[in-house]
Amino acid sequence: MIASTQVKNSKNEEDILNVYLKEPLVASVDTFFNVDTLGKSYEIYEDLEAPIEKGQVVGKAIFTLYDQQIPIDLVAGNAIEEKSNFNLLNVIADILIVLFRIAVIVAIIIIIIRLINRKNGKKSRNIRLARVKKYNARFRR
Repeated sequence: MIASTQVKNSKNEEDILNVYLKEPLVASVDTFFNVDTLGKSYEIYEDLEAPIEKGQVVGKAIFTLYDQQIPIDLVAGNAIEEKSNFNLLNVIADILIVLFRIAVIVAIIIIIIRLINRKNGKKSRNIRLARVKKYNARFRR
């Protein structure tokens, strides 16, 4: 393992991303080569965000050997899951919005039905009044 780092938007805030070399460093060296003279630096990409898959490239390492630079990719040694946006308050809010929309639709339907009945009521009332007037007119003669 080369390094470890935290990742934004991870499922568990304690999740640590372990970073490894994608491939081993292979080089021909002198018999009396001092490992301490091997230059090494690495850069892990900034603002890493979940989800991250195991084996995904997350940075770059550069080794310096006899004034020659050897770049090797850094990869994720473990997967980091994304934080779920699912929570109970969002579900309740979505249900309330749907119920409100249903209530509005039902109210509109009730208003339309009452308007239709009122119109029909006036017509039938007018018909009844006309019948009464006609009936009363027969007896007044």
